[in-house]
Amino acid sequence: MGAPVTHVEIMGPDRDQLVRFYGESFGWLFEPHDEMTYTMFRTAPGGIGGGIGVPQDGKPSVSVYAEVEDLDATLSQALRLGATGKMGPMDIGGGARIAMFADPAGNVFGLYEGPTGEPPEGAGSPVVWFDLFGPDAVQLQSFYRDLFEWKIDLGDDGYGHIVAEADGVGGGISTPMPGMPSHGILAYMRSTNLEESLKIIERVGGTTVAPRQSVGDGLDIALFTDPAGNLNGLVQRAS
Repeated sequence: MGAPVTHVEIMGPDRDQLVRFYGESFGWLFEPHDEMTYTMFRTAPGGIGGGIGVPQDGKPSVSVYAEVEDLDATLSQALRLGATGKMGPMDIGGGARIAMFADPAGNVFGLYEGPTGEPPEGAGSPVVWFDLFGPDAVQLQSFYRDLFEWKIDLGDDGYGHIVAEADGVGGGISTPMPGMPSHGILAYMRSTNLEESLKIIERVGGTTVAPRQSVGDGLDIALFTDPAGNLNGLVQRAS
């Protein structure tokens, strides 16, 4: 079985600003860890939660974490496949450890090893999808398939659909859409009304980057930036 993606991390220089933005936009429940300048968030069932924090370099970013059985072995494998170590391994308490690496496109990806019990139920729109993108999608698809044993279904357009593992969310690996950066990671929040969600996002300090558009399979998406400049998305099953 492949490594499930179970946590998303949204970083920016002003944690409190981002907590307010995502709380008002999506109704998440928060658990602050002030000593870490980090705030965990919990969402309604059906997706994953994560954390909002302040990066050491002050630069905004979005990352996702995969749960692995042997963090040291997985990190070593990532480095052998062309990744660059970015952080850790480090203990975070409760018998858990994390590490981070930069993949061949420069995307920073996290690893988690530790307890995997059921998280307490939260509220608001869950994170239900993620996208990894870079200039060489084939290279990235091969890297993550070899590293995590993910099943990746390749579409005619070159989009690699990552099949969700148990307790995690699925995602995709592709080249960037027009107007997007050369590489990055996006988290997608579930919406029941994309237009109304974008109105709320803009009212509390976000910016619409791409309005509603169909991506096939009965799904519509929209893209926005948060106040720190992180690019993320909304997804709605088309009626």
